[in-house]
Amino acid sequence: MIKNLLLFAAIVLLTFNSYAQIVTDYDGNLYDTVHIGSQVWLKQNLKTKHYLNGDSIPNVTANTSWSALTTGAYCNYMNDTGNGAIYGKLYNWYAVNDSRKICPTGWHISSDGEWNIMVKHLDASVDTTLTGYQGTNIGWKLKETGTIHWTTTSASVTNSSGYTALPGGHRLNAVFYTLGSNGYFWTKSAKDASSSWHRYLNAGSSQVGRSFANKNDGRSVRCIKDYPTTQIQNSNNLPDIQIYPNPATNSLNLDCHENQKIIMQIYNLLGQCLMQKNLVDETNIIDISALIKGLYIIRLTDNDWSVESKFIKE
Repeated sequence: MIKNLLLFAAIVLLTFNSYAQIVTDYDGNLYDTVHIGSQVWLKQNLKTKHYLNGDSIPNVTANTSWSALTTGAYCNYMNDTGNGAIYGKLYNWYAVNDSRKICPTGWHISSDGEWNIMVKHLDASVDTTLTGYQGTNIGWKLKETGTIHWTTTSASVTNSSGYTALPGGHRLNAVFYTLGSNGYFWTKSAKDASSSWHRYLNAGSSQVGRSFANKNDGRSVRCIKDYPTTQIQNSNNLPDIQIYPNPATNSLNLDCHENQKIIMQIYNLLGQCLMQKNLVDETNIIDISALIKGLYIIRLTDNDWSVESKFIKE
């Protein structure tokens, strides 16, 4: 009896581990993960005080020193370690862009293009070429529910993405602002010599914002996994779909073995849709000869489901 219980527990643990992952940074902080489309994100804001090679990231508390920085640094909101433990550290962009890296091994700071892919997956109405607030209800899907951390909320907030965004505020011109009402997330994508792209969420908004900020501002950081799967993962509610070869040169084959009305879309890493086609329940040959070499996202959508995968054009 005990042997059978132990075997059952082992099976449950293996099943759980195939879907969930706990990630540890250099300092030993633990993070949950969440799959959003073809991507895997950390569910918490980064808290590390070290680069991946063990070098310390300077904790700069003085306002005059912070505003003059051109090298990596972090702080806690209002220099309160309690805030850092809950909302994560605030990093300037120089820490984000440092070659020593601040994300755990196998993870990196998301680019502007990777954010584009994520928000398009959650809200197809988003125009990723614009700045300012975008989409319709993506803010509701990204934010943590309730008012434990957000000052206000809405019954429409679902956190259905699992991203669990927190309002960590920011440090603008060395002054701390908006803890509890706004969350700001750096990307690794520079706009120009003095500014870089970021995303933001507001307590009362159903949308997500895209803008740029000075590189010496302090903002939250989320990490994204380096190598999401390149295979379409089938489950009980998805049809049997095969994609090959991967990498591909001039064409992709997509086999659909069930009668489905499937829409295929191919996106680049900027979140721009480059190709769309209706598939049939047989082998579909997709001409990709016009695409330049690189990494792409292929999205397959039916009335009841949507799935994404990556492929490489050689």
